[in-house]
Parts: sequence; C-alpha cells; structure tokens
Amino acid sequence: MPVDIYKSDATKFLLEGKNLRPPLSALAGFGVINAQNVAKARADDNEPFSSKENLMLRAKLGKSAMEILENNGCLKGMANSSQIDLFEM
Repeated sequence: MPVDIYKSDATKFLLEGKNLRPPLSALAGFGVINAQNVAKARADDNEPFSSKENLMLRAKLGKSAMEILENNGCLKGMANSSQIDLFEM
C-alpha cells in the first residue's frame, strides 16, 4: 500500500486487512522527525490538512520534506494554498 499522510503511522508498518501500510518515515530522505511532526499535527488538530501550505505550517516541514511527499504521491489533489483563487470560482 502507499504511504498516506492520514493513514500511515510515523514509524510503524500498519496491517490493513491483508496489506501493509508503510510508515511516513519509510519515504527515502523524509526522516523520523518529519514523520512524527506530520502524525502529531494531524492528531492535534483532528482535521484534514486544508492545503500543502497548511500541512507545511502545522507539521513544521521544510521545502525538501514537502518535495519528498509530493514526489511520492502523498499530496495528490491537495491545493497549494488555502486562499481562494478567483479563477477557480
């Protein structure tokens, strides 16, 4: 199964049915501290990340960590910013 910013644990593989979900820290170059920050941010606020910018701020992630998440498909469909774009309306 793919790494998921909402379903993956920071450091442990999780059994989902007959499948294994890798932890956030399994992403090459992401690191345990970044993984723990994402897990803590989603648990503390108990609401989805509204955008990539929101994830970056809440989880205290740097640009390289965000690129790793992006390159591994963890941010598919997530808006870059929480601001409303007039052209999207």
